[in-house]
Amino acid sequence: MATQNDFYRSFQVNAAMSANRRVAISNNGKIGYASATELGVGILQEDTSAGSYESPSVRLYGTGTLRVAISAITTTGDSLICAANGLVVPKGATTSAIMTFGTALSGAAASGQLIEAQQLFYNVAV
Repeated sequence: MATQNDFYRSFQVNAAMSANRRVAISNNGKIGYASATELGVGILQEDTSAGSYESPSVRLYGTGTLRVAISAITTTGDSLICAANGLVVPKGATTSAIMTFGTALSGAAASGQLIEAQQLFYNVAV
């Protein structure tokens, strides 16, 4: 029987990962960082360690906003795209845009900072 989760779900991890990154489900059913070519299933809510049997919480995409790590200076209102290692980046910061993520609802003065974002409810190849 299928289950229903309201915004959060726990998964086992493939490797050590930092919180607030996009994650995707691997073929083995565990999560890892989402690549620049995939949206993933949600945002990891806590740091994990390598080789552990941790089951960290993931905020699944859906209604509401998300706190996500950015890989470049961002301005409120920027269109965001998926970047490597589970990060997002403003669309104008790269020429290798592949997958739209959403809209920045806050800005960041430097790479690695956290912003608030609204994720799109559909995947759009750029």
